[in-house]
Amino acid sequence: MLLNKLINKKYSKTLPITAMGIILLLQFQNCGQSFQGEENFSSLSGASAIDQIHSDYMHGTEVEREQEKAIELSKSLMDRLTLHSFFVDIFGPNAANLTTMKRIKNEKAIFGGPCSIYDNFKSTRAGNKVDADAIACANSDTANNLAAPIQPSANVLQQALVNNICAESVANATTYKYIASQLKENQNVAVAANTPDNVAKLFSLFYRNKPLPELRLIESLQMLVGFPATDNGWKAAILTTCVSNHWQSL
Repeated sequence: MLLNKLINKKYSKTLPITAMGIILLLQFQNCGQSFQGEENFSSLSGASAIDQIHSDYMHGTEVEREQEKAIELSKSLMDRLTLHSFFVDIFGPNAANLTTMKRIKNEKAIFGGPCSIYDNFKSTRAGNKVDADAIACANSDTANNLAAPIQPSANVLQQALVNNICAESVANATTYKYIASQLKENQNVAVAANTPDNVAKLFSLFYRNKPLPELRLIESLQMLVGFPATDNGWKAAILTTCVSNHWQSL
């Protein structure tokens, strides 16, 4: 009985926050499913190649085929270089110096993006000069490079590392200040106000060229920011948006 009381006392304050985070991630998932082009995946996957090619034409006879094969499509995800640039753009140039960020370029097998044939061309040949990053890539672990997919697919380790980058970027004073400045209604205020417009700015930083989410997601993020808005509240909203994985789809 005493142990139960201690557990209940310890976690009574954190459970509502955890529950809110889970609900928000589910709402991001629903929002991701409504993005333009999503419905095409289901229709294409249930049709044969011939059906797709001839869908816009009127043919007098049906083409005979031995077997219908479904078209399997998967979304293109950001590779290691795109992801690195994406985080630097959101959290500022200092984000490149974060411990977790440095792993992105090295983890080719996890994030995808093998060295190109030009990167693998040694800089000593014919006195040619190669970019420092290209040299580092060419001289990196061969097994890691060979295992790197050109088009990365979602995996647990990839998302875990992204979550770590999000957490470190929000916790770091410099990188947090950089993203927070992009949310302010003007640079004269200390903390961005908790308004639907400012929360929409946060959403659009990650979900670029995507339609704004439903109002309920905006309102849920506002609950994290709090009234009045605080830095800790904005950090919670930024972290929640960052760890939602749908923005990684190209």
